[in-house]
Amino acid sequence: MNKFEKALDRIKKRVEPSDDWTEDDIEHYKTVWEALEKQMPKKPVGRHTSYKCPVCDRRVRSGKGSSSFGVDHFCQRCGQALLWEE
Repeated sequence: MNKFEKALDRIKKRVEPSDDWTEDDIEHYKTVWEALEKQMPKKPVGRHTSYKCPVCDRRVRSGKGSSSFGVDHFCQRCGQALLWEE
């Protein structure tokens, strides 16, 4: 777990929906966490030159093989940040 994941986890434990929250409050809360989690880089799934987004399974460019012209730092379908280094 990197420092961003630790920080997000700690804040989640301290800021939880309470009884006085409306349904809109809860939806906004969920939206904020979803957006923050997408910014936490995740390693693509795959090997050699064939990789996919770990969230939505869309093919992403690794910069190797036939996709050597570019590297995806974010999934073009769901927006998940991608972490390429080992």
